[in-house]
Amino acid sequence: MNKKLINFLCVAAVVSSVNPMINAKAGNVSVFKNAVVAKTNIVSAAKQQSKKVIGSKNSQIPNPWVSYKTLGEAGKALGFTFAVPSVLPDGYNMKDIMVIKNDIAEVFYYKGNNSILYRVAKGNKDISGDYTVYTDKKTITVGNAKVNCKGAKGSIKLATWSKDGRSYSLSFEEGINEKGLTKIIQSVKSNNTNKKDDSAQIPCPLVNYNTIDEARKAVGFTFDVPSVIPDSYNMKDIIVISNELAEIFYCKGDNRILYRTAKGNADISGDYSVYTDQKTITIGNAKITCKGEKGSIKLAIWSKDGRSYSLSFEEGIDEQGLTKVIENIK
Repeated sequence: MNKKLINFLCVAAVVSSVNPMINAKAGNVSVFKNAVVAKTNIVSAAKQQSKKVIGSKNSQIPNPWVSYKTLGEAGKALGFTFAVPSVLPDGYNMKDIMVIKNDIAEVFYYKGNNSILYRVAKGNKDISGDYTVYTDKKTITVGNAKVNCKGAKGSIKLATWSKDGRSYSLSFEEGINEKGLTKIIQSVKSNNTNKKDDSAQIPCPLVNYNTIDEARKAVGFTFDVPSVIPDSYNMKDIIVISNELAEIFYCKGDNRILYRTAKGNADISGDYSVYTDQKTITIGNAKITCKGEKGSIKLAIWSKDGRSYSLSFEEGIDEQGLTKVIENIK
């Protein structure tokens, strides 16, 4: 799974869809042709008044993901002590530690532009935020845990499991073999000492919805989604994270576009890649920060009217295509 997805964060979305031209979730979604589209690792709609009102229309909710410098600080914010892998593939180093308070922690490990994403939360659910349809699936046993592995061409891209009242996931951008995965999971040594706390469970912060309207009500504010997307992409998953951030996945085969929105003026993309290309463009009255490589835009982030937005493209997109998508978020 690509690091830019995210969230992973939230990452993590979960409803099958049909062609966007007839999809009840998407409404009338037009597509444009010849757009070169892109991908984002893991992470995240039409307009209508929500039932839930939070302050005035300009009130803001902070980005639910907060960065921490140490695992100790992250554990305090999470509300429980958590372990991380002590064994990783060669060349990978811990880079980012993120927490949604009292909900979920994620740790990014990087080797150049490639990443591994590790997530942990209370409960017994899939918290990976990765809803790719992988060709390979199998379950292996590591210790006393049943680990669900997904990937392609013999390479494991995603592993999810639960143990002792905790949910875990590992996402590998490069992929990993079973032996390597086993070593990593075995090195995640539990350091929970409060058995009463172990059995307590909090809800998974990632909640899937069947319709945009349901998601609007859950997130607590009116939000829009693109009415124009690149050709052959269909709305696939609608997720709300901690009742604060909405994310929509559009899929074309194994390629995805991730759209996110939340109140505030923050980078909510969950994408911490170091891109070689970066520029700012103007679309309407919004300044869009674009990041990518080799002339292809992989990530776009912006704020407008008290809302934060991001678009992540797994395949990449050109400036003209991006402009069409953003202009049609109405």
